[in-house]
Amino acid sequence: MKKHKVFIIVSIIICIFIIISAGIVWYMIKPPISSKEIKSLVTKQVEDRFHRHTTVTSVEQRWTENGYYADVKLKVEGINKTILLSRPSTSFYGLERYDIIDEAWDEQFNQEVKKMFKENGFGKIKFSVATADVPDNLPIDVSKFPTIQEIRKKYGQKFESNDIQVHLQKKYPEDKKSQLEENGKILSLLKDIDKRGIGKNLFLRIQYLNNNKIFDIEYDSPETNPYHKPEDIKKAQIR
Repeated sequence: MKKHKVFIIVSIIICIFIIISAGIVWYMIKPPISSKEIKSLVTKQVEDRFHRHTTVTSVEQRWTENGYYADVKLKVEGINKTILLSRPSTSFYGLERYDIIDEAWDEQFNQEVKKMFKENGFGKIKFSVATADVPDNLPIDVSKFPTIQEIRKKYGQKFESNDIQVHLQKKYPEDKKSQLEENGKILSLLKDIDKRGIGKNLFLRIQYLNNNKIFDIEYDSPETNPYHKPEDIKKAQIR
């Protein structure tokens, strides 16, 4: 009888321990903020900041070794693509200064790049991406939703980088004459880039079809641009 009582007491203690442990585990893995609250926070902050209609289309939270992260997809009036914000769940209490608008800047910059390549005779583009690293300390009124071109005109000399990567739908020519002509197009492109104020901390990668040629062009400013004649372009060849 005594043994039976001890068994019951031990069983009760074990059950209590399991319940407490389960509660602790549940508390630890429970998201610190609900997906519904994240949706509400993002919508309000974006609309208050930019005065544009915003729709959060999905919020997905996931547990990581560093805590909960959330992937938030949203559509903002004036930006064609769906925006993805991925960061720690609790960081959505306060969005970063250039959140959302930097997506618009990338899109505007990329369209500008496509136009330059077309005007300089490169033909069809398979893929392109263009980003500008705009310092956080510039007195930019983001609520007015200025374009990257407007920002560049005023603060372009302070940009920390202008990164352009383009994959072309054509192969780099094989004969020397055609190669010099193609290099001439690249020189013309660089002049266009400098004229637009993009040649500040520039990185430009031009990749031809099937990677048969890749050029990496880098310089700090138009004054330090080392490419002045078609033959110079060969110095940028990495493949």
